[in-house]
Amino acid sequence: MANFIGYLIGIVFLGAPICWFLWLIIRAAGVTEKRNNNKKKFGATKSNALKHVAGLPYAQGTIVEVYYGDNGFVFLKDGQEVSVSMDKITSIDCVYGKDVQTQMASGAVVGKLVLGSTVGALIGAAAATTLYMVISYKSNGERKSVVLDTAFSGSFASKTEKAFKASHPVNTERIEL
Repeated sequence: MANFIGYLIGIVFLGAPICWFLWLIIRAAGVTEKRNNNKKKFGATKSNALKHVAGLPYAQGTIVEVYYGDNGFVFLKDGQEVSVSMDKITSIDCVYGKDVQTQMASGAVVGKLVLGSTVGALIGAAAATTLYMVISYKSNGERKSVVLDTAFSGSFASKTEKAFKASHPVNTERIEL
């Protein structure tokens, strides 16, 4: 009887973590398959899940699937697709919160001057070591941007920035103040 109870305890304490681990592997495989299908659908060369900060019609902090390819970006959340075509994108930059904050006493001021009031205030108030991906584009003659937190995304943001800059030479634009 004691052996039976010992086996039962062993199954519960070892079996539950093993089942949980297997469930995670199966779920990850399903997510990967879904993401690969979406990459084909959108013609994307790169994809990842990033945290939305500003610029999309999603709540701040929402995890959004991001697909990048020759056609531009597609952002996907709960079946809703938002896209920015490549011909509208003016730049893609990876910006550290600390870099924005150290340029002036108030990072929000710098961010507001560079990126506009809403986006700038969010970045200016950001944690010092957070890396953001800023996708700038023009829509109806207005400058706009999408800001994504790249934490836990690996090298997705820097590789996307590098790929964009390699295929899109810098256009000089004169702005008179």
